[in-house]
Amino acid sequence: MKGFLFCAVVVVLLNTCFLTADTIYLTNGDRLSGEVQSLASATFTFHTAYAGTIELSWEQIQALSTASPLFVEFDDGVSAVGMISSPQPGTLQIESDPPVSLAKVVAIYRETPVPVEPSFWRSWDGSANLGYTLVRGNTSIDNLTLNFDPVRETDMDRIRVLAQTLYNVQDDAEASSMHSVQSRYDRFLGSRLFYFVHGLVETDERETLDLRTSEGGGFGMEFALDPATQLSILGGMTFLQENFEGLNKTLNAEALAGLELETERFEPFVISTISQLLPILGESRYRIRWSANIRIPLFAGFSMGLQMFDNFDSAPPKIEIKRNDFGVVSTLGYTF
Repeated sequence: MKGFLFCAVVVVLLNTCFLTADTIYLTNGDRLSGEVQSLASATFTFHTAYAGTIELSWEQIQALSTASPLFVEFDDGVSAVGMISSPQPGTLQIESDPPVSLAKVVAIYRETPVPVEPSFWRSWDGSANLGYTLVRGNTSIDNLTLNFDPVRETDMDRIRVLAQTLYNVQDDAEASSMHSVQSRYDRFLGSRLFYFVHGLVETDERETLDLRTSEGGGFGMEFALDPATQLSILGGMTFLQENFEGLNKTLNAEALAGLELETERFEPFVISTISQLLPILGESRYRIRWSANIRIPLFAGFSMGLQMFDNFDSAPPKIEIKRNDFGVVSTLGYTF
């Protein structure tokens, strides 16, 4: 009697194991019972109690059924979760969804895959641009332009950096240069709203500007005007320090109102523009900074571009300085 009960218990346990096991049917007619581990890069991993973990080509699978829910990804980007079965050979069905071909399945996970965040240094996009103008003959002119604008964006924040250098050498004229580095950190507060902090350091020999620094922050909103066009509106406050040659250093507070636009609507052109109005508080003086960049992709990440800028000062600290500083530069760049 005891032997009979022991055999009955063993049979029940074995049946329970088979009923709760995942089952796969191979194209050669074999059937395996165990537990589905994953499908990745066309390799199907299956664990059995009698042969350990087995790796099979996804093409060898003819039918599949599972005893627990799995996460499945398809080649059109759609994903689903549920119990899996194969109502017909070569098909896969999740719960009550319509059956699909096994060939459309690209990944299977036992748990929701956790996206791996790229490292800080590997998550930057942007471009580096170089422009050079050479004139020889009755006049000798050399113009060199360098531009570097990396951007790092995550679901929570964004970092932007813009470094520019313009250098000019011309007959019968002193060499002049303009250098600037500015950065901005945006922290998203929702789908549109964000706050930002930014800083700027620049020099300009043409304006006899030894050093200008600006630090501040504010709030912004961004809008998707269409799938290819992004618009951002900014407002805030900055603290401005300026040191012009021959003048005392000045400290001022200035308001900031900005507009940024980037669009790929006019393919193959990529167009971006930045406009800033910077009125100095307590004075009638104000500054306007505007820049635009038109880029045409070429091949393998390289592109040709046209950059334009205009820096306007309504009341320059020195009388001999012109109010407008305008430039147009053609460049060859690389996008990363």
